[in-house]
Amino acid sequence: MPSDTEPNLEESLKGLMMERCGIPEEKFRQEATLQGDLELDSLDAVELAMALEDTYHCNPMEQNKQAW
Repeated sequence: MPSDTEPNLEESLKGLMMERCGIPEEKFRQEATLQGDLELDSLDAVELAMALEDTYHCNPMEQNKQAW
């Protein structure tokens, strides 16, 4: 369980997406889609995947390789 001083995962991801992709805070909502609501294109998606890898030390593309 995160402490009160640590941001939760949702807030952390939101901050990362705002910083790296330039998405305004008011566009975020629980049911928002990356392409439709947040208007990310394929280049934005790659940049976001790279930022996730750097920040969380994981590789979302490798982990979801079977989905491709």
